[in-house]
Amino acid sequence: CSRRRAGAHAACNQDEYDGATVPPGYPLSSISTRIMLLTGGQDKLADPLDVEYLRETLPSGVLAHESVHLPTYEHLGFVWGEDAHIR
Repeated sequence: CSRRRAGAHAACNQDEYDGATVPPGYPLSSISTRIMLLTGGQDKLADPLDVEYLRETLPSGVLAHESVHLPTYEHLGFVWGEDAHIR
């Protein structure tokens, strides 16, 4: 979206999704690539209930590992965490 001002997200969604103010849901049952869920106890972006919904909704065999939860990590801690490789 070319609108770069505060509050433009809904207008951008309306442009992209035929007038809807939020994007359409994604069919999680269509995911076939193996993935791993990494969660942090300090994550303010990924709600634990949403993570549980994702875990329960993904097709059988998609999760490469049950999940990894690090209580002291936040949303990007797994990307830039200096000690992520030893946890």
